[in-house]
Amino acid sequence: MDFAHDNLASGRKFRTLNLMDGFTRESPRIEVDTFLPGARVVRVLEEVPGERG
Repeated sequence: MDFAHDNLASGRKFRTLNLMDGFTRESPRIEVDTFLPGARVVRVLEEVPGERG
């Protein structure tokens, strides 16, 4: 799990939550938004195992 941030050409900021599987080197989810609160991060972390098995 890693966070990254950058700015658009308009100056608006955005963040990404990047989930990586260290064994398969796949990224099961990349969540992008201007605001990523903790509750949303928890929800994403709980959803991924259900999607991937």
